[in-house]
Amino acid sequence: MEGDEITSPERLYDLTLQSIHRNINEIVSDFSILPTGVIEEVLQYLMEERKLGSRALNLENVTKFLVPTLTELDINNFWVEDLPFEERGVYNLRLVNFNKCLHVTDKSLFHFGQHCHQLRSLRLSGCRDITTKGLNSIANGCPHLNEFEFDATDVEDEGLSNVLRNCRQLKELIVHKARNISFHCIAPDLSKLADLQTLHLEQITLIDSQVSVLERIDKLRLVDCSGLQQPNFSHCTNLTSIYLESLDIKKIRLPDGEKLKSIEIVHCQFIKNLEFLEDNLEHLAVLRIRECKRLQPTDILWLCDQLPEAKKLIELDLSDIRAIINKKAKDNKGEPEKMISRPKIDCSSLEVIKWSYLFSKLLPFPILNTPNLLHAEITDADIERICSSCPNLEQLSLETCPHVSDQSVTSISEHLKSLLYLNIGKCERLKNPSVSLPQLRNLLIHWTHARSLHFDCPRLVVLDVSGHEEEFMRSLSPSFSRSGAHLEKIWARSTAGVFEGIKEHCPKMVLMDWSQSTIDATKALEDIIEGLPKYQLRKVYLTSASFDPGERLIKLGQEKQVDIVWRSQHPKREIEG
Repeated sequence: MEGDEITSPERLYDLTLQSIHRNINEIVSDFSILPTGVIEEVLQYLMEERKLGSRALNLENVTKFLVPTLTELDINNFWVEDLPFEERGVYNLRLVNFNKCLHVTDKSLFHFGQHCHQLRSLRLSGCRDITTKGLNSIANGCPHLNEFEFDATDVEDEGLSNVLRNCRQLKELIVHKARNISFHCIAPDLSKLADLQTLHLEQITLIDSQVSVLERIDKLRLVDCSGLQQPNFSHCTNLTSIYLESLDIKKIRLPDGEKLKSIEIVHCQFIKNLEFLEDNLEHLAVLRIRECKRLQPTDILWLCDQLPEAKKLIELDLSDIRAIINKKAKDNKGEPEKMISRPKIDCSSLEVIKWSYLFSKLLPFPILNTPNLLHAEITDADIERICSSCPNLEQLSLETCPHVSDQSVTSISEHLKSLLYLNIGKCERLKNPSVSLPQLRNLLIHWTHARSLHFDCPRLVVLDVSGHEEEFMRSLSPSFSRSGAHLEKIWARSTAGVFEGIKEHCPKMVLMDWSQSTIDATKALEDIIEGLPKYQLRKVYLTSASFDPGERLIKLGQEKQVDIVWRSQHPKREIEG
């Protein structure tokens, strides 16, 4: 590839994969001359690019990869139909992922059952045309299956029972939309699977007395399963993780001991207290309680009182605290002291009381890993206490917290040296924040009233400074020399200073969004794109920009394979915590 600098064999190999990807429609369809590993890596490369939205994967392209030596086919979430496996001689598949491939039918399962006897993993979630006949074929021909996921919309008891009876090496079973399957019919075969570790059942009827069948399971996930009222999981001593969603349970018993590390209770409307957690908090690593509307503020505060026992907890999600306490305060006609049994509390301080009380219980031990304080009425003093007491925080969102100022940012920089993600967007009191975090990957400081920003984050990958005026944007330029080496994505306004910083110090830039640009950035963009392949730029958004990029810039982007978007819908931001 002309202009690409080859500095190592690994770089040459990567460029080869890129070349195959970009010219896939022109390459001869017979890939059998390539080693199996290369074929699978090319397919994986194509998949990764597809997730970034650069190209569509169609039936023709997939078919080109169907060679006799192929062992893994992972093409989830693509618009493909049944593939010509038999025609292409594909008999050695060990892993197939067709999740969300809506038009895959029993025809593919018939092929797997007849020819792919070494199949180990099969995922068919969202394949709505799978029936009992297809499952019978898998049961009869794939005895070594370890992982099986499917939609049971048109599957009856017979199909699943046959799979459980014949595929005795199953370790993971995920069944979606199992309305037509009776648990009591599959229970005898399910109980005989000695290696089964992970079980996910959705929309199946299950009563309390049948829970005993699950005693060997390690990871259990029950979603929208009718019939359960007061399940007793105390005999399920192997449980390490339990997830219960949309169940009508009123009470629950969990196993004691050190194994249970994760508990998630979601949208269970009839649970009235959290006392079932008391014997498990000591060893928990993850606790999530969401959308359980009948819980009272006293339950949340009880849990806060118990949290000092949870010394191993690293993730806590109590996202219903706001709704529960606010609702109760409203019910009490503005007298929150009644709901938390603490006198002389002014109703106007409810938000501060809520967060202050919660964190006063959390602060004695550094358990929080990903607190989201969105909209919270916390102060700089609260942030100082959180930072000094929780130095191992990796993610922190303070977006729209109205009382957070530059002082909070200073506290974060002083104490949270392991922080990877920081969101201080829409914090109105920010003026001239300075961020210095050696491990930070994502920095979001959008739509504030700040006049300047200085950041020293040498490992920064994503920067969102959208919604700021020119004075703020000009202040960024010096920071790129310290923080631009790994920067890949930026959302901002365009200024000469910013572009100069990117050109000089950001060789890994992949995506730039100048959608709010009020200054003609055509010349600066041309300079950056012409600098390729020094830059890895692949996409530029100019949506709603006040200037026309012009034919030369568009043509230059096409030559350098840079996608310039300037008249389409604004993209969903590719920011991950």
